[in-house]
Amino acid sequence: MKPAGETSSVEFGTPSTYYFLYIGLIGNPSAWTTVMRSNNVSNNVNAFSVSFEMSLPSILVSHNDLEEVKDFISSLGSSCSISDFIIDCSCDTAGDLDAQFPEIAMTIGTFEMRVSLFLGGSVYMYVDGSSCKSYFRSGSDFKNLYTWKFGLPIYRAFEINHDLRDYGRLGFVPQSASAKVEDSSNTLSVSWALLTLGSLALTSSNLGLF
Repeated sequence: MKPAGETSSVEFGTPSTYYFLYIGLIGNPSAWTTVMRSNNVSNNVNAFSVSFEMSLPSILVSHNDLEEVKDFISSLGSSCSISDFIIDCSCDTAGDLDAQFPEIAMTIGTFEMRVSLFLGGSVYMYVDGSSCKSYFRSGSDFKNLYTWKFGLPIYRAFEINHDLRDYGRLGFVPQSASAKVEDSSNTLSVSWALLTLGSLALTSSNLGLF
């Protein structure tokens, strides 16, 4: 809501699916789980699936995969360590996290419907005092976790359409310049910058400027 005296609005209804790129789901559709087909973090990642859980404040992975993520995000020169299942890295706290940490890429989904997600450093890292910490976490109960559980950091990076029609599917639209989604079958891609330019062009057209 906006301050008193300013017009507020609430949007209802079904979201437009024009810009969404979709993945298929496996198992019970309401579990919002799909296949982890590939990733650029490491060949030693244990996870073979990913699930989407908005209630989680982080990205939960196994003990092994947390080590693999730590090594990968150190590749641009940051010194990283793990304490209490949290990755802590040296960084320029006033600098660009996308420039200091590598982009994480992964292909997820069923054979028929799959996409590649690209996560810039500012999607999975944040400044905490004099260092940077990662939203990738683990826990004492997740030693043998074979899925990556995507929580709020992913929901902030992408608008995600939960669609239970047919066998269920999830659609993605990036919400910042640090995130991108690409249809890995048809090489269609949607970026935050492209959507912004498209929205501006549409608005200008509606105003009669073009």
